[in-house]
Amino acid sequence: MNEVSIYQIAYGSEEYELSKSFRQRILREPLGIKLSEDDLRGEDRQHHFIAMFQNSIVGTVVVANVDNERAKLRQMAVDDNHQKNGIGKKLISQVDRFVHDKSYKFVVCTARKTSAGFYKKMGFIIDGEPFEAMGMTIYNMVKSYE
Repeated sequence: MNEVSIYQIAYGSEEYELSKSFRQRILREPLGIKLSEDDLRGEDRQHHFIAMFQNSIVGTVVVANVDNERAKLRQMAVDDNHQKNGIGKKLISQVDRFVHDKSYKFVVCTARKTSAGFYKKMGFIIDGEPFEAMGMTIYNMVKSYE
């Protein structure tokens, strides 16, 4: 799927609004919940990336600053119909470049059990014990850039 392009988008832009709808459809609707104000709090200070294929969003990820050494990967999603085509890998590669440019030493994330294997392939390791949230097993994960 070489036709997929990764773009950084601006908060509040038309693409940002479309990415919110995408995240709602992929990440929240299957759980029977809505993207909340808490989910969106602080996104004006975060970095938003989308994967585009044939003029449609097929993937997204948000990167938040935690502190001078750590960034947090949030709200990563790839459309079910486009999984296993390297889109997630392209999004993580873009995050890797971004993290390198900003001189972060680590990226942290929380991953659903169903996604933990993907993150391990991308260089993340499990950090601590899994926990339950929203009816799912969740892992804290970290990737080092040192």
